[in-house]
Amino acid sequence: MVKGLITEQYLKDIGDAIREKTGENSVYYPSEMADKILSIQTGGGGLDLETSIILSSDVETTTTGNVTLNGILKANYDDLTPADIDLDGYLKNAPVKLYNSDDELLDTQLTDNNGVVTFNETITEDTTFYAQFDGTSDYNSCESNEVTVEYINWRDTYQEVEWIGSTGTQYIDTGLIGTNNIGFEISFTTSEPLNTSGKTIFGSRESYNRNGYQLTAYTEVSSMKGHFLYGPSRYNVDMKNDGTLNVIKFNPPVLTTAADVTTTLPSITVTTPVNLTIFCLSERYSRNEYSHTKLYSLKFYENSTIIRDFVPVYDKNTGEIGLYDKINNVFYTNDGAGVFDKGADVN
Repeated sequence: MVKGLITEQYLKDIGDAIREKTGENSVYYPSEMADKILSIQTGGGGLDLETSIILSSDVETTTTGNVTLNGILKANYDDLTPADIDLDGYLKNAPVKLYNSDDELLDTQLTDNNGVVTFNETITEDTTFYAQFDGTSDYNSCESNEVTVEYINWRDTYQEVEWIGSTGTQYIDTGLIGTNNIGFEISFTTSEPLNTSGKTIFGSRESYNRNGYQLTAYTEVSSMKGHFLYGPSRYNVDMKNDGTLNVIKFNPPVLTTAADVTTTLPSITVTTPVNLTIFCLSERYSRNEYSHTKLYSLKFYENSTIIRDFVPVYDKNTGEIGLYDKINNVFYTNDGAGVFDKGADVN
């Protein structure tokens, strides 16, 4: 064995290096130095970076119970670019856990290459969420902010019915302008007698055959007919006035009527001057063509995304009859005279 001398300064330098790495102020005996050096994490396991998560939800309230939550996981570092962090510090391919306020684990997902993690949840009551990253040898653990989503059960306040019916004086303003990007799906019956002028199921227009978006029932001498005014032109629609349920769909530019008969309408620009109204026609300065219609359902779409989902209901507390929009959680009531009729309760 070769023996040599180690200077006091040499041992002091080793001790200083250990203290710098550990952050301690201890004095080390030479016999302790080897074990202390081995206990120091180095390389990929010694970055010790702080992390953070920002959690958000796509909705603040929901009637469907469907919630999408997104989290962004970021590592805070100075002059370090490890392989699993992008240049902005977002931590990718990292497991993130989602919990509710009762600390129940709901899901675990990996962040994508942008540090984003997505959770799709279904709730049946008001729910508070938070996300957690457990950390690794390189990154400290962290917990996100809390996000609360309110669950609105509209059936607690409103009773669904089979239909609501107009008697010729009632109408509802949808709050929607009719355009060439708007589609619809409607189920209704009408009891317009023969030999009457046109009666509007819903619609709006500038004036006769001008800039319109209007579904109308009208009669000839011996049969019920209908038409859809789209821009300046009218298109025939098969209808019945004998209690048969009429189902009509418009997915621009395709109009679908009874027996799945389709008509492709021209690609034009349509913008009505005022909102679409149900049970009557709205023109710029008047409302007319009130119909006798029982409405079972009505949905409106914009660029194929549903923006209104009307359900016939009445208020359990006041008895007021109208349409509840499940998309925007709004109760639409009669803007005209009189009171709507209603069908049987739906359980």
